[in-house]
Amino acid sequence: MSGANSPEILAAYDAVRSDKDETNWLIISYASAVGDKLTLSATGTGGLSELTEKLDPSQAQIVDINVLVEVVKRAQ
Repeated sequence: MSGANSPEILAAYDAVRSDKDETNWLIISYASAVGDKLTLSATGTGGLSELTEKLDPSQAQIVDINVLVEVVKRAQ
């Protein structure tokens, strides 16, 4: 896959993985219908609901999302 290590994609990936950045998702798409060049399509801070609004069902896309899960212990 060409472009997977582009500075733009790597910076977005680092932002999603960082606890210090509000960015919590990214979408990577193929630049065209033919070929293997990837491009960063979108990033955001609105979680899964925002991410799903940006997905394009006519394209094969790659997503990365950082989800915070809160674990609550129940009293025994």
